[in-house]
Amino acid sequence: MSIGAGSVEVPAFDVDAAGAAAATVAHLLGSGRRRIAMVAGPPCAERPVAAFRAAVATAGLPVRTVAGDFDARAGEAGAEEVLTRWPDSDAIVASCDDVALGALAVLRRHGRRVPGDVAVAGFDDAPVAEVTELTTATHPVERIAAAAVRALLAPAPAEETVFFPSELVVRRSA
Repeated sequence: MSIGAGSVEVPAFDVDAAGAAAATVAHLLGSGRRRIAMVAGPPCAERPVAAFRAAVATAGLPVRTVAGDFDARAGEAGAEEVLTRWPDSDAIVASCDDVALGALAVLRRHGRRVPGDVAVAGFDDAPVAEVTELTTATHPVERIAAAAVRALLAPAPAEETVFFPSELVVRRSA
């Protein structure tokens, strides 16, 4: 049993990151954004990237993704790459809140207004998201861990991956 990415042989308990990415894109589209880029996480976090790509492609928009990681430095590097490759970008979806914070710093340095010029959304709903007014999708870590422990202690452990829903928390950044 795994918390996070499992495999065919190892059932997992994880957040529905793909659903979170799709909800984030839907929110951005609903607010009029049409040039949305994503600063992706590492290769192990492909589900939300695939969902992002599908959501923007379904909307008939160009798919704009740059490689990243799960820290603020990756957000800074990713935002710089987004602004270099697609200076007309009007939204950035980040692989996590730390990446979003790095992107926010770069946007400020470039004189871009958030959310006026570029909307920014993260993932995790870390405590800093509320303080920084970051729009973000929740990551119910406590619920996931509790369910995994219950399954581990059960006579017959889970046999397939269980996804927990994420909720989009809309704040000032998007």
